Amino acid sequence: MAGRHPRPALDRALNLIEKDKKSGCWLWLARVSSTGCPLIWSQTRGCDVSTARLFYEKHKEEIPKGMRLWHQCGNRRCVNPDHMVPLAAYMTLTKSLRSPSVQNTLKTHCPKGHPYSGDNLKFDKTGKNRLCRACRNERSRIAMRAKYVPVSERKESTEDS
Repeated sequence: MAGRHPRPALDRALNLIEKDKKSGCWLWLARVSSTGCPLIWSQTRGCDVSTARLFYEKHKEEIPKGMRLWHQCGNRRCVNPDHMVPLAAYMTLTKSLRSPSVQNTLKTHCPKGHPYSGDNLKFDKTGKNRLCRACRNERSRIAMRAKYVPVSERKESTEDS
């Protein structure tokens, strides 16, 4: 292989995508990271590179330092530069309205209809998860009733002499 010029990663990547006509996504058909991000080996850099970044920088512009690509289509395997927007790292986490954490943050009431506000709002031991005080108190009352039998319902003990 001495003297052979390796094909650039972008040239190899073009053969590893499938264009979905319905969604417009360019679906990556090769290796992905543990988080589902498309990867390709770059011989010039000597490491794996993000295929999405590679396509975006080729077809759009260089991604500013500290920015990440957010997939507007919601498909992590998509490498279509028209489906991506560079955002600050913290924004990519809050931008995805499909994520369960964002969905839970948007909830204003517990499943039984009590508000997550004022005196009814309580946090778990980690301080991250909201709890409904009214529902928690009701669960405690039910547990106490099950655990303790009222005096009026207790059977009188019979002592054998």
